[in-house]
Amino acid sequence: MTSERKIRANRANARASAGPKTAVGRARAAKNALRHGLSLPVCSIPALSEEAETLAREIAGPGGNAETQELARRVAEAQIDLLRYARHKLLSDALANRHNDNWCGFRRLRTPVPIESGQ
Repeated sequence: MTSERKIRANRANARASAGPKTAVGRARAAKNALRHGLSLPVCSIPALSEEAETLAREIAGPGGNAETQELARRVAEAQIDLLRYARHKLLSDALANRHNDNWCGFRRLRTPVPIESGQ
């Protein structure tokens, strides 16, 4: 069991670290979720919602009952969220490292050297 002293210390620490204190800090933190759009649920974006429903029907199968369909919908939404995050991570990493020769995992095309025939 946690002691009363420990509980008071935890509460004091929580109050001291409750996010930004200034108006500028709060405004900056409020924009964090807008930066990449990943905070939006799948169901709030029509195209992704349709994709999730299609995937859920595939997961649940033709004879899935209401409970199976709901569970399949959750799995489908989670899968789409993972893909969204992976896509975002790939693109942001690629853009951050675009000065590399291997930008986005693809080598830059170089002018091919013609092969001379032996004739």
